[in-house]
Amino acid sequence: MGYQLIWEPQGVMNCLRGFVTGEEFVHSMEAIAVDRRFDDLRFVISDRREMVGNSIGPEHLESAAAIRFGSAHTNPNIVVLVVTSGADARRVNELMTERPLIGTNPTLAFADMETARTWLAGHRA
Repeated sequence: MGYQLIWEPQGVMNCLRGFVTGEEFVHSMEAIAVDRRFDDLRFVISDRREMVGNSIGPEHLESAAAIRFGSAHTNPNIVVLVVTSGADARRVNELMTERPLIGTNPTLAFADMETARTWLAGHRA
């Protein structure tokens, strides 16, 4: 499995590791959205630091956008933090301003976990 969910108080970390297939990427998002703890979530950390590649294509991004769009209407209180490399972080930020991801939960990209956690601590305070 290319992902592992680690549940925290009011949040979940989605650790994507190794080569992640498009199906695994979408399934990880579905698993969060259908979990009984979803309504209490305030953050999702997508940890992509250990990803070495992926087969995520446009069709997977469409599915992910549909999940995120529905999730944003069900629980608009979630912020998504993506922790990844600098170049990938820029691409994540660019994707969030493109169709079909406009209107989903706010998403921020960070180059390291410490910066992401620091931002989260300040945001939650």
